[in-house]
Amino acid sequence: FNPASIFFTVAYSESLFCAMTFAGHYVMLRNDIWWGFEVLPFIAASFTRSNGSLNIIPFIVRGLGGALTFPHGHSKSYILRNKIGILISNATCVFLILLPIYIHDHFGYTKHCNNNIRQYEAPQWCSGENRISSFYGYVQRKHWNVGLFNYWEIKQLPQFLLASPILTCGFVGGYLWIKRSYDQFENEAGDTTKNVLARFVHWVIYAFHKSANLQERLKYEKDNATDIDYLKGPNALPHYAVLMLSSIIGLLFAHVQITTRMVCSTCPALYWLLSSHLLHLKEPKSVKKNRNKSITMYGLIWGWFCLYNLLGAIMHVNWLPWT
Repeated sequence: FNPASIFFTVAYSESLFCAMTFAGHYVMLRNDIWWGFEVLPFIAASFTRSNGSLNIIPFIVRGLGGALTFPHGHSKSYILRNKIGILISNATCVFLILLPIYIHDHFGYTKHCNNNIRQYEAPQWCSGENRISSFYGYVQRKHWNVGLFNYWEIKQLPQFLLASPILTCGFVGGYLWIKRSYDQFENEAGDTTKNVLARFVHWVIYAFHKSANLQERLKYEKDNATDIDYLKGPNALPHYAVLMLSSIIGLLFAHVQITTRMVCSTCPALYWLLSSHLLHLKEPKSVKKNRNKSITMYGLIWGWFCLYNLLGAIMHVNWLPWT
């Protein structure tokens, strides 16, 4: 149940894509048990929808984090072999996730651009600069006007208003994660460097280390009383990075109204963020500082979900602009 549920209940690929993507994130969170297995659901997600390419982000984060982590008590040759192994394994996962998209494009070029197969004039994207890029991307640019700021027109203002709740959640979620991560960095690292740029670089390295290092992730999970603390905590960078980048793509590049269903089907961190606000109402009154604020947030979240489901059921089936 989410604001884009109309796309998850009709004959559409969103539900299958969401199931595969969330399965991959779940297995990645359990990588102490199934290390490397998480790439399989992500591959299936890329075969389902093109935005499965966003699932490379957790592996890029994990690879960089592993490369920036230097274990103590080991020889230089062991550390070097370890870094190379981490980079190769995560680069392989990135390649496997992107492979279905390449296969799709290759099949399209073979079917429509091969002179021995086609019986009509070759499309424009068969030659020139379009040949080296995605033909699906070409169709998006040519016929859907997809591109940086291409959708930023006065007449599209209602679409931006339609997407404003999900964009707000995406950027607020990213801000809250950054704040938690930086607060923990200051508490644990004790960095007294006055240079702002140097502190920022130290925090970035710290954040990658925390999110990529398995022992750190398990320690944080053990030291916190609830799962939701872990899922919205500083160690969840790979998942909140997907949320932030999806929101940025929706705001700057895509038709902004699709951001709701794109984020809802791609980003489990969205549900962790909203659940943390809903579960806050169940805490004992003695620890609630802003109960009225929490009740208001509770009403806004459920009102948003219900209203968009109702409007979606009316507008989508009548070919009206929707998410």
